[in-house]
Amino acid sequence: MVDVRIDADIIVERMAEQNVLVAGGKDWDMPTYIRISYGTDMENKMAICSLLYAAGGSPFPRVRGQKS
Repeated sequence: MVDVRIDADIIVERMAEQNVLVAGGKDWDMPTYIRISYGTDMENKMAICSLLYAAGGSPFPRVRGQKS
């Protein structure tokens, strides 16, 4: 479970737009949490990038020394 600190349905919808499916936490009385099931290494990396993008961040990690 990941606390996204906003209504999880927003993140669930944004991630679904990227074909990454996660569950919102409302069924467990945790409306700001999403449930991410683990998969292959590549699927896990895609889920992390999708979550960062859905949360308004960059889907790509910064490279050390790279200017923002």
